[in-house]
Amino acid sequence: MYRKTMKMPDLRLFFRYVIPSMITMFIGGLYNIIDSFFIGWALGAEGLAAINITFPIFCLIFGFGDMIGTGACILISHNRGAGDVKEENTAFSAMLGMAVILTVLITAGLLVFIEPILVFLGADDTLLPLAKIYIVMVLAGSVFHVLAICFMAALRNDRQPVLAMWIISTGLFFNIILDYFLVWYFPLGLFGAGLATVIAQVFPLTISVWYFAGRRTELKFLWRRCLPNREHFLAIMRNGFPSLGAHLTIGAMLLFHNWQAIRYGGTAGLAAYAVICETESVAAMVMQGIASGMQPMVSFFHGAGEFVRNRRILRYGMSLALMLGVLGCLASVVGCEFFPFLLGVKGEAAEIAARGLVISAPMFIALGMVKVGSHYFQATKNTLPASLLIHGDYAVVLPACLVFLPMILGLDGVWAAMPVSRFMLLTVMTGCWVWYGKKNRVLLN
Repeated sequence: MYRKTMKMPDLRLFFRYVIPSMITMFIGGLYNIIDSFFIGWALGAEGLAAINITFPIFCLIFGFGDMIGTGACILISHNRGAGDVKEENTAFSAMLGMAVILTVLITAGLLVFIEPILVFLGADDTLLPLAKIYIVMVLAGSVFHVLAICFMAALRNDRQPVLAMWIISTGLFFNIILDYFLVWYFPLGLFGAGLATVIAQVFPLTISVWYFAGRRTELKFLWRRCLPNREHFLAIMRNGFPSLGAHLTIGAMLLFHNWQAIRYGGTAGLAAYAVICETESVAAMVMQGIASGMQPMVSFFHGAGEFVRNRRILRYGMSLALMLGVLGCLASVVGCEFFPFLLGVKGEAAEIAARGLVISAPMFIALGMVKVGSHYFQATKNTLPASLLIHGDYAVVLPACLVFLPMILGLDGVWAAMPVSRFMLLTVMTGCWVWYGKKNRVLLN
């Protein structure tokens, strides 16, 4: 059945996978927007700043979930392309076992050191208790979130991208309802927002378990395979490592921007960055949806040796990313005064946010193409150039821009660091294709 789906015309197949994935990621991006909307109007700039400080931790948890899910699903699709059903089910079972074990270990470590971590992330005496209330609640239910991420990746690779979209929509729906009651109706503030986020994840997780326990799926969970052996563990980690890097990039962007926004703009600057971050993270998630939607096709075609079709899928992805990047740039400029109002930010912080949205807007043009290119490398098991692009961003390129540009431009340099770093990465990616492609024929096989 899966092979029959993959015989569709390439453009139709591309949209069959990518459009639901984009919508799914867009909905995932709205989770944070929803919390920020209710908190912004209930607690103002301080509540919004407190949530923004915790986002790097959220990105770390989300990143580990995406690493495990994507790493395992690359194996699933490659083995499907090669016709190895046993290895498909082994990878699926190992994914779920790793998700539970690693999430519990990581969460426990974070909770033990949560206060010094939040101080490191930029929390002062005012924001620390607010941020702690929210993130402790979210971390307590993080295993639900990670399992939901893994199941969404498995659904996309089990020819069910539309179902994944609808399942994640149920989580968003309940998150909105719960935020209304727990933040506004019963004024539980940040604790209520965190509790709403955790409870909302239970619904998509329950539906996913029901699906994979039924007969519609071609994937079967094997209890004896849920503890992966060394070979499968390393393969999943290696294949998924660039996905972790993608989320660490977002986390690092948040962390470095928080530091510099506080340094050059104070509390108003941090609240302004919360608005910019929320607005642009949604667009970044949509771009991620293009890359994630391409992964099942690219991995399957690579495993099946259908290299011409892979190149065609890559061209479609790049074209769509560029088009959406231009639209995102225009939306950021046109909506620069509306977005702060939407999140309840007023006064000086709103003025700073509006200016920041205009300055940072060009980042969208390069952002999507870099994501598509790096994930294409990853899906074809060329993890070295993928890791270079993704990890080089938060380790070298973005920090350098955030250090040097504000020295020249002040607070405007904080906002300019985003587009400058993305266009630098686009240049690096082009160089990787020229050099690495000639050496290993990456785009030709």
